[in-house]
Amino acid sequence: MPLEAEDIPNTEYGAPLPNYGTVTKLPSKERSLEEIYEELGFGWAQCLIWAVLMLAAVADFSQMFVHAILIPSIRQEWELSLPFTVILVSSVYFCYGLGGLVCGMLSDKFGRCKVLMVSTGLLTVTGTLSAIAVNKWQFLGFQATGGFCIGASMTTAVVYSAEITSSAYKEIGPCLISVMGSFSTVMVGISTFLVLNAFGWRALVMVSTSPAPVALIFLCMLPESPRYLVASGSTEEASKTIQKFFKWNRTTLPEGTTIKTYKNVERGNMGDLVKPEYLRETILLSLMNCGNVLIAFSLIVFLPLALQMNYYNTDYYDTDYADNGIVFNTSSVDQVLTQGAIRDLTIVTLSGFLGVLAGITLVKTAGRVRAIRVIAGASTLFGASLFIFVNGAATIANFCLLQFLVMCLNVIMNVIITEFYPTAIRSTGSGFLGFWAKFSGVIGTGLVYVLVEVDPELVVAMFLVANVVVLVCSWVWNTETRHTVLHDV
Repeated sequence: MPLEAEDIPNTEYGAPLPNYGTVTKLPSKERSLEEIYEELGFGWAQCLIWAVLMLAAVADFSQMFVHAILIPSIRQEWELSLPFTVILVSSVYFCYGLGGLVCGMLSDKFGRCKVLMVSTGLLTVTGTLSAIAVNKWQFLGFQATGGFCIGASMTTAVVYSAEITSSAYKEIGPCLISVMGSFSTVMVGISTFLVLNAFGWRALVMVSTSPAPVALIFLCMLPESPRYLVASGSTEEASKTIQKFFKWNRTTLPEGTTIKTYKNVERGNMGDLVKPEYLRETILLSLMNCGNVLIAFSLIVFLPLALQMNYYNTDYYDTDYADNGIVFNTSSVDQVLTQGAIRDLTIVTLSGFLGVLAGITLVKTAGRVRAIRVIAGASTLFGASLFIFVNGAATIANFCLLQFLVMCLNVIMNVIITEFYPTAIRSTGSGFLGFWAKFSGVIGTGLVYVLVEVDPELVVAMFLVANVVVLVCSWVWNTETRHTVLHDV
């Protein structure tokens, strides 16, 4: 059904319309891509592409999450000092953000599929090499490169998933990727329970890497995003792709229909993000994303430490101020992570999966602005209450609720970021915001290893400060993107 006049967004809803593209009725059979997508409807074309992107999400999230689980085992095997452990963890997450920043721009300039294929291929190689690394420096290099590939892949996949349908279904793709990403962390938890203590950390790395080559095979078969093709001036190729979509959906494009052509559209320009019409919202999105990702990444690192302390009722590390720095305490611990701790870790990841589902529900029913404010408020209140419960032996219920709220907000943020920016800078904007968010996550993960040595409550204080920042920004943010149309360019 074609868009009515009242459906066309203005400055009151979402991002202001760019000067170079509007969704309007055209007098001839030349039509905007948005109108053609409405004729296409929803069907097998979107489902098949989303399935491949969800598989790519499994490959990315599996390797990202397993990295934190491996740290205690790696530290024990190579007797890593605390400073090197911090560098190892932080470098992976920094490269994760850097990959999104660099390849976000490359995706807008050269295409979504190219970035997805190259990054997933490299991720397969780095994951395999990590499993056979012979020393800490090799492992650091392979994991950092893998982090870059994960950032590149995830930034591009989320954007691509929103661009293959009409604006009426634009949030489904990013939400599905969040669901599969969270689900993959549950699978990693189960794999850890079955593999880590029985076969060792190298076997676990291989298990977590296995989805990547499978995803790569299917990514090579994906067509390029029609929205990107139109923005890049490749209208003829976009028409061929749209014809495939109509064939897969078993519908027919009206005879003689052509796609409106746009010329001289500058793509992937990071300077556009700070133009007056985007500057305020870019700053607010950056702060909210930074606060939530800091908690998310820090929680990934803090979970194994806190759960292990819970099971042994002891500090995770012995402090040795000799030249060796901080030395892992193995005097009372037979295995780096007990089966009980791994089991609880799996339960916590499952709560994150439920948080993703809750975020999707809120996005659809309450709108973006209200959803952010509700979750940010709940996270802040709960963050304050954690001081009562966390003192070296955190309860599993507390971490479950925190993971639930973090993943719920993460879904909402992904949807808003995808909807706010136009096609010409959508991936660039996502990568830019992702970089600063991951940079805050790098700081958070490093602080976790330092603060937990002093007092676990200091980690909780860090969570609370981040939640307050998100809460304040959520009340300043008043741009509802729920009814925004994804622009052709």
